[in-house]
Amino acid sequence: MEKDTLASFQELLDRWAEAIVANDATRIGSFAEPDWTMLTPEGRPGKRAGFLSAVESGNLTHSEMVFEVLEARVYGDVAVVLAHGTNKGMWQGRHSLQMSG
Repeated sequence: MEKDTLASFQELLDRWAEAIVANDATRIGSFAEPDWTMLTPEGRPGKRAGFLSAVESGNLTHSEMVFEVLEARVYGDVAVVLAHGTNKGMWQGRHSLQMSG
């Protein structure tokens, strides 16, 4: 894969990480499709609306978010990106979260 393609996706994920650390639900949501599904700390699927609601309410905050783009494949107007993400945050101000995946 071309270096420019990897750099483009890295820059996009860096902007998403900035939105997450800013705890800005509107900005975070602008990066995620309406049917976005994420993996919860418990290993279950989580939906976009629930995640954004938790951020907007202040129940979920992030102090760190980092993505490393490992590979990207572009097929016309669709891309598949493999990235490793690591974050740190708080749930309801009490429990420290740290995930890597």
